[in-house]
Amino acid sequence: MKVLVLDAMGVIYSARDDVKDLLCPFIAEKDGSKDTSKIGRLYLSASLGNISAFEFWKAVGVDPELEDEYLQNIRSQMASLTS
Repeated sequence: MKVLVLDAMGVIYSARDDVKDLLCPFIAEKDGSKDTSKIGRLYLSASLGNISAFEFWKAVGVDPELEDEYLQNIRSQMASLTS
């Protein structure tokens, strides 16, 4: 079996570590958890489908309604890199 693995971090995104460089600062800015290890563990759990996005945001102390704002911030970063 052949497998192709792509890594966009540092290439498409300006951040090399999206959790450390983008997600953790956003959560801290919204007065959520400052525990980067906890955020990383929860992010991995959500990425694997073990918890929902709603559960992730609640566990890190951020209103789940702010998920769209976080995603818009990432889209804005991508747009600025391609323009």
